[in-house]
Amino acid sequence: RPDAGGGWSVGPHPAGTAPSVKVLGDHLASGGRLRIAVCPWREAAVIASYNTALHGYGGSFNGGLGVPEATQSARGEPTAVAIVNYGSSPIVKDLSNRVSFFPESTSIDSITTPDVTTTAVAQTSASAYLIGTPRQPPFTQQAGDKPGSFTIMETAERAPAGGKKSRVVLVGTSAFAENNVFQASAVNIQLLTGSLNYLTEQEQLISIPPKPAGTPPLSLTQEQANLNLWITLLLLPLLVVLGGLAVWWRRRMG
Repeated sequence: RPDAGGGWSVGPHPAGTAPSVKVLGDHLASGGRLRIAVCPWREAAVIASYNTALHGYGGSFNGGLGVPEATQSARGEPTAVAIVNYGSSPIVKDLSNRVSFFPESTSIDSITTPDVTTTAVAQTSASAYLIGTPRQPPFTQQAGDKPGSFTIMETAERAPAGGKKSRVVLVGTSAFAENNVFQASAVNIQLLTGSLNYLTEQEQLISIPPKPAGTPPLSLTQEQANLNLWITLLLLPLLVVLGGLAVWWRRRMG
């Protein structure tokens, strides 16, 4: 469907028909722009229709569910990837060490394609794995699961000789732009608006959004939450005990 960035934005819709896929292909071939977000475990026909539209742009959606390692998962959400390190795309300018969330993501498989430059925006660690066939949680890695790492957001620019330049933004989950995710992290707002600015070649407009008027919730990865727990329950009481022992020893020796 058309979006505010002058390109096309495709979320988890039914499988595209041959004419609609051709429309997208013609749109891109004429210098068009596309932002497409696909969730995991969709019907094979849905994934295939999207990948057909992306043919020639160096990326395709795998369709499996990505499960990050515990240290890269959002607190309380084992299948939500928490990103703090980003690629070199202008979309993520000045975002290093700031947390964004990608709930229930699939991976983007990249191949070298003539005239196409792909840039990873967000990736999982090598300890992540991909579940191809749906199964019930809780998830543990099994023999048939695909090992990481995985790209879950990527940009692609195609500039054929003598042709019009086109740009694509691929995201492995449409949930990265849901309201509850925006409330958890304003960084996701920049990922959304920054992708529009990238598509329209207005990278100079990309900036960290202003802080909200209210007090935002604290966004932590599972690793950060565990560290906070150890500091609160173990380190601080231990320092108090050690301080008390030091005072007792000095008085005893005095």
